[in-house]
Amino acid sequence: MPNSNDKDYFLLFANCIPVKGAKRSIICDLQLNRYRFVPNLLFEIINNNRNKTLEQIKSKYDGDNVEGIDLFFNLLVKENWGFYTDTPNLFPPLDLTWDSPLKVSNCIIDINDKSKFNVLSVIKQLIEINCEALQIRVFNETNIELLKKISDIISESSILCLEIIIRYSKSINPKDLLQLVSFNPRIRQITVFNSPQKKIISNTLLNLGFISYVEDSVSDASHCGVVNNYYFDTNIQLFTESQKHNNCLNKKISIDTNGDIKNCPSMTTSFGNVQNTTLQEALNKKEFYKYWNINKDQIKVCKDCEFRYICTDCRAYTQNPSDIYSKPAKCSYNPYEATWD
Repeated sequence: MPNSNDKDYFLLFANCIPVKGAKRSIICDLQLNRYRFVPNLLFEIINNNRNKTLEQIKSKYDGDNVEGIDLFFNLLVKENWGFYTDTPNLFPPLDLTWDSPLKVSNCIIDINDKSKFNVLSVIKQLIEINCEALQIRVFNETNIELLKKISDIISESSILCLEIIIRYSKSINPKDLLQLVSFNPRIRQITVFNSPQKKIISNTLLNLGFISYVEDSVSDASHCGVVNNYYFDTNIQLFTESQKHNNCLNKKISIDTNGDIKNCPSMTTSFGNVQNTTLQEALNKKEFYKYWNINKDQIKVCKDCEFRYICTDCRAYTQNPSDIYSKPAKCSYNPYEATWD
């Protein structure tokens, strides 16, 4: 294995990007979807000395820190986070620009037993504006026929990814759900909540979508917005979008159980109801885009958190509802102490 005696420079791989927090830092591997903790001192060394040789870097520190630098760099090389080189200019940083030609890329539709709007009509409108991802949450018991109709509509449409969340019902056979997933690869996941037991049924034929039975109870939209390390996702899409945009609300449109068109079903502001307002008419309202570009670097506390680019945001539930830059209320992480409450 090459070491600092063989090469003049140390670099992280372009897909491995350090992020500094108040107390500690992480390196995010956007290719292998992983992250690891590093001291803030190592972040400073890596981030501020890209074009400096190892000798120049070590000249700034005393003996103990120099030994620590060697140990950390060698460990990062061993674990495939970085490498030694004599030609750093041949390895430019990764371009973190994020862009999308879509007016709306994703949508949430909520349904309960009081919903009066035509969900199939709404989905057709989403297809007309080229929406790519759709999540449908059905809080009351539903039937397999509705799910089949939804599957048929999206089968040859702009919607490339469909996630369905439904309440457990003895009337819906797991085999019927598996058949839906097997025949329509656009259905990535069906989650069945209030299940008497946990289990996962995979589409073994193509290994694409799956059905997940969970015991958790989901009664309405208020169950979203939870921030937990279980939901962290170290992928290039989330990481790059998070640099300049709100990674939850950017290019999102939602319809709540009443049919009101919103940024998120949990938010209070409505831009019309689908029974008398088209999605395009809602999108023509300037106020609809209020939250799209509020990113983690602007949000209180989050801006000092090492997880800010791999953690989704929530503007519906915040510690101070009157402050659009307030920390998510359902996040229990303290970046100043690096602890979870």
